[in-house]
Amino acid sequence: MSRENGSRFEVPLTKYKYQPRNDSLRFEGNVYVLINRFSFSEAIVVSAMIQDYGFGKLIGEQTSPVMYGNARQFKLPNTQMTVTFPAAYFIRVNGDTSLNGTIPDYMVKDDLLTEDDEILDYVLKLIKEK
Repeated sequence: MSRENGSRFEVPLTKYKYQPRNDSLRFEGNVYVLINRFSFSEAIVVSAMIQDYGFGKLIGEQTSPVMYGNARQFKLPNTQMTVTFPAAYFIRVNGDTSLNGTIPDYMVKDDLLTEDDEILDYVLKLIKEK
């Protein structure tokens, strides 16, 4: 909170105690992450990082475009309605500052009017094929 409004805050990678493994215990299989229009908050940030670092493939629908955090609130003096606003905006690892949601590598539409899970079915089929 001591930083100037609009200033950029970055966490140096050396801050983390454990770096990714580069030995025989490193997972070398395929990673599939399911996302959809209801993915929000940290799910958006994590899925974007997985895509940007190439840790896995995203499957499903584009996420919500909201990439904000650290919510703050105040009450309007006359109506006493609560206003919630973000105090932070997340920039993707790849530097993208657009307001788009995370776009999956494999776009699969989920039909909310059926009991089927089209996204999960697609991933299971993809796994069986590989």
